[in-house]
Amino acid sequence: MTNDPQLVQELVDSGLPPKTHDRLGYCSVTAQEAKKLTGHEQEGWGVPYRDSDGKPYQHNGKDFYRLKPRGFKDGSPKYLSPAKAGCRPYFSPLFPEGYLGTGGNLFITEGEKKADCLNLNQVPTIGLSGIWCWKDQRSGDSQPIPELEAIDWKRDVYVVFDSDPTLKPQIQAALNELCTWLANQAGYSFCPKVVQLPCELNGDKNGADDFIVRHGLEALYRLVKFAQPSGEWLWD
Repeated sequence: MTNDPQLVQELVDSGLPPKTHDRLGYCSVTAQEAKKLTGHEQEGWGVPYRDSDGKPYQHNGKDFYRLKPRGFKDGSPKYLSPAKAGCRPYFSPLFPEGYLGTGGNLFITEGEKKADCLNLNQVPTIGLSGIWCWKDQRSGDSQPIPELEAIDWKRDVYVVFDSDPTLKPQIQAALNELCTWLANQAGYSFCPKVVQLPCELNGDKNGADDFIVRHGLEALYRLVKFAQPSGEWLWD
């Protein structure tokens, strides 16, 4: 972990207290260090990606990292992955060991810090690096990533994206397609549901971490109770 004050504060703002930071493994990197980790020569923060057993994903013989460049500007990517590395699901170091084999409820969210925050609050969650990043191009075409295909989805699944899917058609489309795929993987015996986070009264957007910090875990569970099935298969 790093003592970078900006990184520490960003994690704290996402509901992740300093005592968890070493375990999470986020690191401040120079442009040269970032190039070695990700191929992108920009200073920022490196986020290590591991599987559900805590083993680092690999790409070209190196551990897989994503980079959050410092000084984000509108219109530029918030996070960068190594070229041609495709996508990986993000399993937080706080994800409960051995949980995938239990058949217990699973949550899916967008973003590493949101997944970390949910898992810290005993909500078993897999993170996606973007709303369409349950697919990638490693096989040459856009297919579900193999790490997700290996999971038994015959369980209750809740998708928690940011609070703006009703405002952005592309987010609603991604939700519907993801939920359709999840239902197909489960043989349509389970209905994936969407937890709709509200925006704040002043219009500020909420991610899962923002919502928990602002309103608490019980408020999130109340929204989970009202989660609704989603997916194109519902209208077939």
